[in-house]
Amino acid sequence: LVSAVQAALSCLTGAVVCLWSCTRDFMRSSHYMSEAYAWFGAAYFFYDIWSMYMVHVQMHTGVDYFKSKLQRKLSKNGDAQLSSGDSAVAKRQTRPSFLAYCRHEPVILMHHLFIGGFGFLVIVYLRGDLGDCTFGFVYLMELSTPFVSLRGILSRLRLKASRAYLVNGLLMLATFFLCRVISLPYVCLMYSRVLGLSYFEAIKSLPTGCKVSICILLLPQLYWFYLMSAGALKMLVGA
Repeated sequence: LVSAVQAALSCLTGAVVCLWSCTRDFMRSSHYMSEAYAWFGAAYFFYDIWSMYMVHVQMHTGVDYFKSKLQRKLSKNGDAQLSSGDSAVAKRQTRPSFLAYCRHEPVILMHHLFIGGFGFLVIVYLRGDLGDCTFGFVYLMELSTPFVSLRGILSRLRLKASRAYLVNGLLMLATFFLCRVISLPYVCLMYSRVLGLSYFEAIKSLPTGCKVSICILLLPQLYWFYLMSAGALKMLVGA
């Protein structure tokens, strides 16, 4: 639910910023929502790191771990007694450390740290009110998030064979491709037209920091899209 709300707000901000800035001066037009939303967006990405870690814990320990943890808290308050079975579960199941999770999911972790940390600094402090249109497209990347979240929910409900899972998967692939894979290359195309240069000459003219940032943003999207496409192809062939 939190991810869906954040995605909706991010897309709303992105749409407003793109309609305002991209239709005026590509480089110098700026809308206040771009900077204002960055404060909320940065907080969300740091929250999401911890949220994903808790999901990782639940997946590797099971519900019984949290039940036994709750039982221990209740027993300390004198509200309930910890049964021998719960004690056995508590001893058998250990909570994965946060560092173990970081080693398990390095790509998504670095992606969140980059956007929530460096991305926030660029939008709020370092850009000098330039490139607002580009950041509008970055905000629109979140359009695929609700479908990604729904896929996880349907999977946990063991509905991978359902039509809803198939339709959601196709929508996820379409929105992910449009908003995360080709959006930044399209922004570079818009930039080249503004400068009157060829596509690759325009990219070459970008500051080194911009080119590195584009690569850091785009490469994980290509990796995740490959995984999604491979999974979708496997499901369709298997069906």
